[in-house]
Amino acid sequence: MVWSKIFGRKKKVEAKEKEEVKEEPSLLRQICEDEELYQELARTLYLDPRNLGTSEEALKKAEEYRQKGKVAQQRFYLYHALSLCFYEVALGKENVEKIREICEKLNQLLEKKYVKILEEPEKAVEVARKYYEIKLRKVEETKKASHLI
Repeated sequence: MVWSKIFGRKKKVEAKEKEEVKEEPSLLRQICEDEELYQELARTLYLDPRNLGTSEEALKKAEEYRQKGKVAQQRFYLYHALSLCFYEVALGKENVEKIREICEKLNQLLEKKYVKILEEPEKAVEVARKYYEIKLRKVEETKKASHLI
């Protein structure tokens, strides 16, 4: 085009010449081979659940909101409790039964149900345990490296 000659711009590089960037699967995807379980855990597990309270605190808040009739807030705190509970179970502070109880409460309020976690809670906890073991180690290594700079 005439404008490109005037302003000295070159035509854009063809898409063929661009390198294809291949995305690396997430850590959770690498650990969890079951697609349905992966989907449920991906919307549940926190990247770093430390210092976010306890599942008991979140369950108390959820109950307060249930009594007030505030379903959205109740649902939020149940999600929060479930996420924290996975971390607590991975650390050995809670038992798998508590995860099952929270999932059942959430399923009463959700359209997209927790099915696979309820069917195989031990498998879900094992995936979460591996995930947090690797993820939190990487977080600590990153913190240490940033302090060295």
